Amino acid sequence: MKPSAQMRIRQKAIKNAVFQAQKKAAKELVQIIIDAIRMRVRQLHLLSNEKTVPKLKASTVLYRERYSKNLAQDTSPKTSNATATGQMIDSMRGKATGTKIVIDLKPARKKELSGSKSTQTNVEVNKWYEKVKGEWFGLSEKDKQEGIDYATELIKEEIKKVLK
Repeated sequence: MKPSAQMRIRQKAIKNAVFQAQKKAAKELVQIIIDAIRMRVRQLHLLSNEKTVPKLKASTVLYRERYSKNLAQDTSPKTSNATATGQMIDSMRGKATGTKIVIDLKPARKKELSGSKSTQTNVEVNKWYEKVKGEWFGLSEKDKQEGIDYATELIKEEIKKVLK
C-alpha cells in the first residue's frame, strides 16, 4: 500500500526537520566541544583520564612568574595548562559544515613566554606535547556521549514540532 500524499509530505517535513536539527546541533557542538577540551585540560586531565597534566616544577613557576604578562588570559604562573603560555589550548578552533564538525589548532603562535618570536606552530608544539606528555586534544568517551545526548534531544524537539 502506497503512503498517501499527506503522509509523504509529513515524512518529508520530518526528514527536513531532522536534517536542520543535525546542522544546528553541529554548529552548537563546535563551541561545546572546544570548551569541554579546555576545561578538561585546565582541570589537569589529559584525554586518557588515567593521566593528568604534569605538575609544574618550582623553577617553571618562577620562570612563568617572571614572564606572566605573556601568559594566555586564563593562565596563571602556578597552574599547568599543557603549554608554557596557554596558546596551544587557546588556539583551538572549530567549524561545522552541514552535519560535519572539524576542530583543529590555529597554526600561528604569538610570542613565547620569554617574549621572543615563536619558531614553532601550535601543531608542532602539539605533536611534541602528545609524544612527551600525553594526548590532550580530542574527546573522551564521556564527552562523546554528552554530545550524542545533546544532539538527540535537539532532534527530538524538532520532530515534536513537526508532529504537532
